[in-house]
Amino acid sequence: MGLGTHLPTPDNGKVWVGCPLRVHRRCDDPMFSVSNKIAYDGLMVHGKKETHTQLPESGWIDVVGKNCEGNWIVEEGEAVKKLLLELRTAYGVKPENIFLISPFLDCAKQLRRLAAQLGFDTHKTGTVHTTQGKEASVVVFVLGGNIQKPGAKAWAASRPNLLNVAVSRAKQRLYVIGDRSEWKKQRYFSTLVQDLPKIEGVSLGALLAEDVL
Repeated sequence: MGLGTHLPTPDNGKVWVGCPLRVHRRCDDPMFSVSNKIAYDGLMVHGKKETHTQLPESGWIDVVGKNCEGNWIVEEGEAVKKLLLELRTAYGVKPENIFLISPFLDCAKQLRRLAAQLGFDTHKTGTVHTTQGKEASVVVFVLGGNIQKPGAKAWAASRPNLLNVAVSRAKQRLYVIGDRSEWKKQRYFSTLVQDLPKIEGVSLGALLAEDVL
């Protein structure tokens, strides 16, 4: 079997993880810390040097949605548009360096439409699972989730795999867009809330709040 260890799973079982997986070299913090807590029981070792970048720190853009089309929340879409425009115009982020992802297929379709409208790479949009094994400098994680059907959020949080894949795709920055107070109630996402600060102040949060873009 080789060197490694057994890690606990949410269903009280165990999964074998070989030693090569213990050293993580893809993501900066806080992505590494979130992944380590929710999926590896704190046994991973951070082996990546912190990236020096002018981008705003990773964070959570808190959007309380009032209008939804399935799992797509209209207000979250507006926040995504403003964020993408700022990342491109103010920070020079190239479209090919940004992933736009969501847990839900109908959200992914809307993100693809938005990407095409703004001139971003539509091949860099999709559900979380379509990005497995890939990476990007910046990940914009749009949570969505039907406002009238809380079961959608519960499904996304039923296992750590989805959140783990989402956060660990981001090499430098992770920007989460969604209703912070609602997702805080969900398993694993509560860890994301703890480790990912709410964006506010003079950068992205201020621009979004003031509707500058």
